Amino acid sequence: MADNGKQVTWGGRFKDGPDTLMLAFGESVSFDQRLAPYDLQGSLGHASMLLAVGIINEDEFKEIQIGLQELAEEVKAGDFQWKMELEDVHMNLEQALRSKTKAADKLHTGRSRNDQVATDVRLFFKDACSQLRGGIEQAMSSLLALAKKTCHHPDPRIHSFAAGTTRHGGAPFARLCGDAWAGS
Repeated sequence: MADNGKQVTWGGRFKDGPDTLMLAFGESVSFDQRLAPYDLQGSLGHASMLLAVGIINEDEFKEIQIGLQELAEEVKAGDFQWKMELEDVHMNLEQALRSKTKAADKLHTGRSRNDQVATDVRLFFKDACSQLRGGIEQAMSSLLALAKKTCHHPDPRIHSFAAGTTRHGGAPFARLCGDAWAGS
């Protein structure tokens, strides 16, 4: 069991904790901590459901909500203390929330770890796709601005050209004016 009686995923099965080599091998918090904002968002949504069905009361919900907001601020500021012995982002945040409110003990009601992971990853990918879309839109705007800038000749048969390339070398010239405008 981890120190201070903290619950870990293997807790209760063994009288001694795992070897430090196994802790290092089994931990994922070093890379899944990027899911923290989404885990906190999912936990708040789950707490809302628990309130709606009467598993937690309004006071417990407010305690959980405040605790999750505090954790979100700590994570965003880079002040959250990640603990390798707690293995993953979920256990780290769960233990930190438990230190803020006893109501956190009810937060896993009706939610498996697999549900939690699936929700976190879905929220992560929705955000990543939104960011990617923004980047693509910026690139398209830049190409459109370049096309407008280079298409200044009064004769429509004359275009500005740029040398094309591929990973194997040269490629046909591309018309900056006509090709870029085709997508607008």
